[in-house]
Amino acid sequence: MKISREGFDWLEELFSERYGIKTQIIEEKAKSRIKLLINNETKIYFAQEKNKVDFEKLEGSCEYWNFKNEQFNHTKKKSIPLPGIQTAIYPIVQYHTKTITLNYDVISFIYWNLTRIEEVNDKKLDIHYRNLGRNSYAYKNNYLYRPIVDEWILIIKELIYKKNPKLKFKENLFKLEPTHDIDLPFKYLYATKREIFRTFLSDFIKRKKIKKAFNSLYQSIKINLGEIKLDPYNNYSRLMDISEQFNTRSIFFFQVNQSNKDFDGNINLNNLYIKNILREIYKRNHNIGIHPSYEAYNNKELLWQETKNLQEILNSFGIDKQIRVSRMHYLRWDHRYSLDALENANLNFDSTLGYADTGGFRCGTCFKYRFFDHYKNKKRDIYLKPLILMESTLFSSNYLNLSYEDSNNFITNIKNECKEVGGNFLFLWHNSSLNNIDEWKTYKNIFKDL
Repeated sequence: MKISREGFDWLEELFSERYGIKTQIIEEKAKSRIKLLINNETKIYFAQEKNKVDFEKLEGSCEYWNFKNEQFNHTKKKSIPLPGIQTAIYPIVQYHTKTITLNYDVISFIYWNLTRIEEVNDKKLDIHYRNLGRNSYAYKNNYLYRPIVDEWILIIKELIYKKNPKLKFKENLFKLEPTHDIDLPFKYLYATKREIFRTFLSDFIKRKKIKKAFNSLYQSIKINLGEIKLDPYNNYSRLMDISEQFNTRSIFFFQVNQSNKDFDGNINLNNLYIKNILREIYKRNHNIGIHPSYEAYNNKELLWQETKNLQEILNSFGIDKQIRVSRMHYLRWDHRYSLDALENANLNFDSTLGYADTGGFRCGTCFKYRFFDHYKNKKRDIYLKPLILMESTLFSSNYLNLSYEDSNNFITNIKNECKEVGGNFLFLWHNSSLNNIDEWKTYKNIFKDL
């Protein structure tokens, strides 16, 4: 894997932003190493020969470097994976009078991980043409649930400290970011009489839940007569209440189009009820994003039109808000087309990149970052906000299928990983997945111990 000068420039910006200190990265080909220079003085070398890796052909297991004797102060971990290395040649770190050599090419690993080179030619996709977490190198080597890029950046920071303890680094603080995909704004408001009757029969005859059948029928009738507060998916105010209680704000991603009848809902945002909801979200200073329909993830014209439609709806409601953030429906993504489609729609941020089947740190980080396109050799105008976890991943029988108790433990563990590196725990919880006490309890538990 070759990193261009443009790629190194991008990495310099990444490190400088994370550390809050000017960082230079220089490839020294003749010496088979990469030099990281801090404030034009502190030097860390990343040697490429001793533990050589071809990151474009990663396979098999990887060794973990046990660094408990290094006396690092900014990480609680005692070991870290060395992706691509099955049997390491030690020492991993060598200390010299004025410099430090790390005998592992962390810089190239970070580049490989953040650019998602691993996924571009992946042929083992699911029925929605998505990359699967369980097929990833990180999952197979037991580090998908660790923000491996962020951990390595902290270890490099530790090494810099050893040579220059007077340096003042930027402090990155943990942040919780709740987000909600609005596939269906309401459960009953848009339902046809046929759909209502089918649901009634299904509960009454198939599931033998007689009380639920009549309650749902009564509820749907009342809602269609105008008592919209009874609709179980109309929980926007409550979601905002919880976010505000913990000094954060939610992002609501609204879908505006049905491009696939099997996977998109029948959406109509041009009505008084949606108008009031969107106005409340805006008034309370929460964010509104576009949730492109099922077929829009790789269709430049369709994604542009859907973004334009949502913008026009907001404008018609008197909402002075530019749509700048997106997340694809079903977390569909194609590295060949999705970035072009997002840029064409004048979107700046996207939060699609998370694994539906496993959750975890797909990009190896829980920090927002500007994407670099390895194959087009340029920085894109899109910042990725990695999605760490989705509620469907926890509960769906197609994915982890966890109990509520196990889900709470899973959430706590992955949230703590974000905390340890001062990152962002950005999670997705659909408004349509809060239908009982246990689901609400699990949702609210995410906000504990902030």
